[in-house]
Amino acid sequence: MKKRRFHGQFDPPVDQYLFERFFPTLRGGVSLECGAQDGLADSSCLFFEESRGWQGVNVEASPPIFERLRLNRPRSTNLNVALSNRAGTARFTHVVSPQYGDNFGNGSLTHLPAHRDALAKEGCQFVEHEVRTVTYPELIAEAGISRLDLFVLDVEGHEAQVFESMRQGALLPSVLCVEHGHFGVEKMREMLAGLPFRFDSSLHVNSYYVNTLNPPSKPGALARLWDRMRGD
Repeated sequence: MKKRRFHGQFDPPVDQYLFERFFPTLRGGVSLECGAQDGLADSSCLFFEESRGWQGVNVEASPPIFERLRLNRPRSTNLNVALSNRAGTARFTHVVSPQYGDNFGNGSLTHLPAHRDALAKEGCQFVEHEVRTVTYPELIAEAGISRLDLFVLDVEGHEAQVFESMRQGALLPSVLCVEHGHFGVEKMREMLAGLPFRFDSSLHVNSYYVNTLNPPSKPGALARLWDRMRGD
C-alpha cells in the first residue's frame, strides 16, 4: 500500500482527520476551501483532489496570495473573492509577516482587535486591498457546485457573516470544518444556531460539524475492502 500524502496543518493533519473520520472511502467528492491561501501550504483539501479524485473549489481573497493559488492548483476552480453576507466590494487586510513574507495568510475582512494586536506585536505589516465580496448562495452558483461534501472555512474572524450568508438558502455541505480559534468552541456552536449542523468534534483550533439533513454516507464493509485492495 502506498503511503498517503497529507498536506494539512497540525498533527494529525486536518486533511488526515477529515479523511479518516468522515470520508474514508468516498471518491469523486466535492470540496470547498475558503481561505485556501496558496493551495499547497497547510491545504486541508488538496489530498482529496490528488488522491481521491475529488473536485476542489478554492476561495482566496488576498490578491497576492491568489496568484500563487491559481498557479499551484490548475485542476481546481479558483476564485479571487471574499465570502461575506453581502455582495459588492470591501477592504480586505492582507498581512505580511517578517518571518514568512506575504504568503503568511491571516488576512481578513474583519480582524478581531486582539488578533490584529498580536500580529502587530509580531512585527507584521498590513496592506489593504479592495476585493469583490460574494454571498454564500452566489459562491455556490458561480462555482457551479451541485453537490458539496466538505466545506473548510478559515476566514480569521469573519465567520458570523459567512454563517448569516449560509442562512440565505443554498446547498450546504455534508461536513463543515471551521476554525474556532478566535471565538472558542462554544461560541462557534452558538453562531451556527439555526443551521442544520450537529457538532461532531473539535481538534486543535478547528471544529467539525455534520449536516443532519445530508450527512456523509457511512462506508460499508465492501467499500472498505475495495479501498484496501486498491492500496490507496
